[in-house]
Amino acid sequence: MFDDMPRFARLHFAQLRAHVRAELFPHGYLPATDRARLSQLEQVERMERARSLVNEATVVAFVFVISRFLSRGTDMAKATVDLLRESGIPRFTIGSVEYAERNENVMMGQVLAEQLIQSLPTELRAFLVGKKYLYEVLMPYKERVHDQ
Repeated sequence: MFDDMPRFARLHFAQLRAHVRAELFPHGYLPATDRARLSQLEQVERMERARSLVNEATVVAFVFVISRFLSRGTDMAKATVDLLRESGIPRFTIGSVEYAERNENVMMGQVLAEQLIQSLPTELRAFLVGKKYLYEVLMPYKERVHDQ
């Protein structure tokens, strides 16, 4: 899935994944104290669960970050249209794209953000409801790590 993304998006995803991993497992997937007391099979199982949790949290975080970016683009487009309308310019065009009032071009970012969020399974969408900041999105994952 991510191999098809543009290079810059893959790079940002990898950086976000590193951030998520550091937030959830600041001492690594398997701290030295756990290595000493767990069997090799238990260590492998713990590592697999940790990686799976990081993968899930990274996808949710990525959708959060991208959807916020898209929504902010819509906010900026709306503000621009409103400011220009107050100045007597009811619409403007960039290339062949016209921006006016709340037409589909002005609202495109918000529409894409909503579609992106809807593409997540319902149980993952719940992590995004009412969240303004990335740390809020990651908090339930941190709690799951702590409970293990």
